[in-house]
Amino acid sequence: MKDESIRVAIVDDHPALREGTAGLLALEPDLDVVGVVGSLAEASELMADANPPHVLVLDIRLGGERGLDLLGTPGVRGRPRPAIVVWTAYDVPQYAAFAFRSGAAGFVVKTAPTSELIDAIRHAAAGRIHFTSRPDLGGRPLSGREHQILELLSPA
Repeated sequence: MKDESIRVAIVDDHPALREGTAGLLALEPDLDVVGVVGSLAEASELMADANPPHVLVLDIRLGGERGLDLLGTPGVRGRPRPAIVVWTAYDVPQYAAFAFRSGAAGFVVKTAPTSELIDAIRHAAAGRIHFTSRPDLGGRPLSGREHQILELLSPA
């Protein structure tokens, strides 16, 4: 691991999926997979670690838990919360909107190429966002900031 590596943790309740994805991410020279867990409690432990991940790749559903609940939690021990990339099988604009409004740095569907997830992780670590689904904001007018962000999300 290099000092400039992006520390990534995967939070998903499907062991084969999280382990396989961790293996693919570990092939990237700038990514360091520091945690592979299946529950919100385990994710909270990773966030409380002395050297927490920079980015959490978070599934929406974790057994009986809602992964999205982690979006509302603050950092631990005075440290900021890691950037969160929501990673889901549910390509639902309302989920993308909730993630967007709750401060997620990314939203990637599991059917997307692995390169999309890697891009989202890199963007999140750099303080940018990466959504593969356009959020449905329910027809209300966009704020100025939301408009700027959605322009960045739109294909060129």
